[in-house]
Amino acid sequence: MLFNDGNDDFYITVTINLGTNMINVYYSTELIGENQCNKDYLDKKTICDKNIPFTIGMYVGGTDPITWYSSLKLYGCRFYDKILSDNEIKLNYNASKDLLNN
Repeated sequence: MLFNDGNDDFYITVTINLGTNMINVYYSTELIGENQCNKDYLDKKTICDKNIPFTIGMYVGGTDPITWYSSLKLYGCRFYDKILSDNEIKLNYNASKDLLNN
């Protein structure tokens, strides 16, 4: 996902492996965070819970709908049915960067 926070463009990739309960976060192509979550949390509190809508850029604890969302500009979002390798993340990053720079 390529974002613009008003100052700089940046590219974030998040992978969620439901087999290992691992969540990885990449900034550009660099792994900047990883966390192994409780399986019940992933199954019942996040992306697997059909009762919780999927959102991007939502602040937790806002006082009204206007403050619940950030002002970021989202240029693209992709979903895959597999965990991307580091090389695939790099290829996607370079392809997206090239498209936006032309």
